[in-house]
Amino acid sequence: MRNTSLRRLTNEERNILYEIMVDNKEDGYRAKIILLKDKGYTVAEIRQATNHHDVNIRKWIHHFNEKGVDGIISKIHKHKSIKITDDIKKKIVEIVTKNPRTDYGGLPFSTWSLRVLV
Repeated sequence: MRNTSLRRLTNEERNILYEIMVDNKEDGYRAKIILLKDKGYTVAEIRQATNHHDVNIRKWIHHFNEKGVDGIISKIHKHKSIKITDDIKKKIVEIVTKNPRTDYGGLPFSTWSLRVLV
């Protein structure tokens, strides 16, 4: 079986990929492929996890290796850079230090997750 390697991701790329995976249905599966490969999954394991063909999995890994995040984003949905100001950081800290059930009107979960915060 052919080995398809992934170059080392930067922390910024990893964060952007997680964001894309949560926010963008069309490109999210591509981000998931890259993130799974980054965690050491084989192409066969990624196929089982995503139900995508090996050829497409390898294609997106190669596109990412060549062009980074831009290599896996559809031309219609180019990623926009997000600037997190000090005010936004303070608000995030304020939110996550409170209990979702008791401090936010009885939300149906007791801990914050990245997905919920996004």
